Amino acid sequence: MRFAAIRAMTAAAMMALGLTACSNEIEVEPPARVETAPVIDTASSTMRVPLAISLDQLQSALQDRIPRRLWSIDEQRSNCIPAQRVRRLGLDIALTPDIACRILGEATRGRITLSGRGRDLLIRLPVNASLRAEDIGGILEGETATGSVMATLRARLSVTPDWRLRANIDVSYDWSEEPGIDFLGQRIRLTSHADRELQGLVTSLERELEREFARIQLHPFVDNAWEKGFAVISLNGENPPAWMRITPQALGVDGYHFEGRQMLVDIALAARTETVIGDRPPAPTPTALPPRAQNISRDGLHLAVPVLAQYAHLEPVLLRALRKLNEKGLSLPQVGAITADFRSVEIYATENGRIAVGVDAQVAPSEGIASRYGSAQGKVWLTGIPFNEPDSAVIAIRDLTIYGDSDRPAVDLLTRMVAGEELRAGIEQALVGDFTREYEGVIADAREALANLAAEGVQINASITSVGHGPIQVTGRGLFLPVAAVGTARLSASIN
Repeated sequence: MRFAAIRAMTAAAMMALGLTACSNEIEVEPPARVETAPVIDTASSTMRVPLAISLDQLQSALQDRIPRRLWSIDEQRSNCIPAQRVRRLGLDIALTPDIACRILGEATRGRITLSGRGRDLLIRLPVNASLRAEDIGGILEGETATGSVMATLRARLSVTPDWRLRANIDVSYDWSEEPGIDFLGQRIRLTSHADRELQGLVTSLERELEREFARIQLHPFVDNAWEKGFAVISLNGENPPAWMRITPQALGVDGYHFEGRQMLVDIALAARTETVIGDRPPAPTPTALPPRAQNISRDGLHLAVPVLAQYAHLEPVLLRALRKLNEKGLSLPQVGAITADFRSVEIYATENGRIAVGVDAQVAPSEGIASRYGSAQGKVWLTGIPFNEPDSAVIAIRDLTIYGDSDRPAVDLLTRMVAGEELRAGIEQALVGDFTREYEGVIADAREALANLAAEGVQINASITSVGHGPIQVTGRGLFLPVAAVGTARLSASIN
């Protein structure tokens, strides 16, 4: 019994010495503070630049250039009805002679219409012909024949290396009613006369169509789109300010298609897209328009959208959690119940991808013999590694350990408290952050910014179709969650 009493008195005396030493402010060298910047990869993106050509305007131009009265005919024909012959006994016997006539007539066109079908531009031209055969064999004064035909031109477009539109045209037409006259049981067919004139009309229509396409100057459009592509777009106004900087690399053609009454020539702009955190960066300096690229990938828009958890936002969250733990009651082995006054918390980036967590507190035993000997106060530092699961916006801290020398009696009580399983688990739990709401807010801001950008006649519209999360980064500004956004983008303009 005497030995046990002596041992207890010795332990009490040692704790008294320790607590007496702890009555002064403890200064522990904090972990090094680093100002690491976020690492954001530069991405390659492809934007669409659809050049809108109005079919209504093209159709109106053809209407103005092609006259309503297409042609007229006035010619004498010696064999309107060829001679009728039979062969008997090896001889050709004439039954009737050639019957001459005079052919007069004209043709008028209806309304020219343009439409798109697949990759074809269709130009339809209805023609109505009215023909008369007069002085038929000196017997009939005249008979009138009418006919109608629909001429259809199919144009396939291409773009030359010097940015000019070129059309390859195929023509077809069919008589829905062939012009002709019945006379003496025979048919005077006037189709050949109309065909000859119709071929000239089609040639004229082809020329006019080629002139209209030649009038559409692509080069000024693509030159303007190229220049305006060198841009800086705000992705996020604050927390943190973020910008997308676009640097065009190549410009090519990816075909064309039709939407309503517009023909859209799909021009593809390949660009380098960078995400810049902080102050607005300068816009890239425009370069001269390069030759038309032959092949451009269809990868779409790629950019990094930053989600930042600032340390100043984490500190009050951790401080509240520590004070709640104290309200529930804390205890230490061989000391018993303790009372802790958590005064402040400091969090910042330190070396080796870790964060530093400083807990400024005053601790005192609240029961037993140890309660007689005052309190210990000071700041204890821990460091830990933030991490997140793939494609997750939930951030946690692992490998949370005491920083610095914890063997000195002056810091023993504090370090024992912070290093204890109960408090350390509480700190780790408090530092778990679900930044889904912040992430969704940043993505929403980015969607809005990308969908509403206009610059001198060029409208940029982009949409984010999918997102993925990268690993969390410890930076000087806070915990940085890089979100890789993938989508589509187009620069819109039109030519009158």
